[in-house]
Parts: sequence; C-alpha cells; structure tokens
Amino acid sequence: SSSSSSSNGASGRLTPTEEQKRLRLMDQVTMKMYECLDKRQRFLRDELDAAFKVSATLESSAEKAQESLNNQTTAVADYTDAIKTLELKSTEFEAWAAAQSAENIPSVAERLVPFDELSTQVTKLVAEHSAIDDAFYYLERGLASSQNKTVDLQTFLKECRQLARKQFLCRAHLRKIQEECMQQQHEFAAQTPLVSVFQAPNHQ
Repeated sequence: SSSSSSSNGASGRLTPTEEQKRLRLMDQVTMKMYECLDKRQRFLRDELDAAFKVSATLESSAEKAQESLNNQTTAVADYTDAIKTLELKSTEFEAWAAAQSAENIPSVAERLVPFDELSTQVTKLVAEHSAIDDAFYYLERGLASSQNKTVDLQTFLKECRQLARKQFLCRAHLRKIQEECMQQQHEFAAQTPLVSVFQAPNHQ
C-alpha cells in the first residue's frame, strides 16, 4: 500500500518541461487578452471621438441655422416696413400726380419748343448724348455689381463700342449744326449794315 501511494504522488507532479509549457501557455493567453483589451479600448476611443465631432458639428449647424433664422426674421420685418413705406409714397405720388394733372401743368417736352429745324435737331442730339452717358454709367455699375448675372465682360465691351460710336456721331452732327449756325450768323451780319453808335445823326 505504501508503494501505491508513493506512485500516485509522483504521478500528480509536473515535470520541469511540462511546467515550462504551462507557464509559456499562460503568458501567451495573458498577452492575447491584453491585445484584445487594447484593441477594444482603441475602438471605443475612436467611436467616442467620432461621436464628439458629430456632436460639435451638429451644435455648430444648429447655431448657424438659428442665426440664419434670426437674419431672415429681421429681413422680413425690414421688407414689411419697406412695403408699407412704398405704399405710402405711392399713395402720395398718385395724389400729387392727380393734382398736377388737374392744374394742366405742361411737361418738360411741352416746355421745350424749338423755333426752327436746327433747334429741333440740337434738342434731339443733346438728349441722345445724355442718354448714352447714362447707359455707360449703368453698364459700369452692372459689371461691377456682385449680383451681376447678365452683363459679362464681352457684352460690356460690345455695348460700349456701339454706344461710343453713336455718341461720336452725335457730337459730329452737333459740330456740323454749330458750324452751320455760325455761317448763318456771318451771312446775317454781312447783310445787315453796321451803324456806329458814335455816328452823328443826319439832320435834314
């Protein structure tokens, strides 16, 4: 019986080789667990960072949306006031126009009455020349405007060339009319005898 118990105790012990294997296996399992835990922590950290970024983006978008809403509300109030002012001014203008019409006040075109054909031409040419100046002004404003969507550089240059040619012809025509008026004045002066203010009166 003593021999059998000693054999069982000997069989329950691990040999040095088996002990080393067991320790090595435990180390490998421990390292594997640490790696899994580290991967899990990094994954959770990345998820939290992404969630924080999304939250910050949503907060910024909400602030911008609120600011835009406030601006729209202010703009609507301004437009409402502007419409009221425009309606008031339109009513005042209609009342003024009705009063002017009742008084039969002549218009600017009716006040300008040329006394001959040359005066008629001068009036029309000066009006056309001034209108071309206005067209240049509004073309420049349209090209420089940040809201411009119709006047590009090529169209601007094309229109300016056409207007400049028309304005040049207006000036040339006005110079011809001026020369003709000067010639008429000279002819009239040549046909009219000059009387000196120092000439003594002729008493008969």
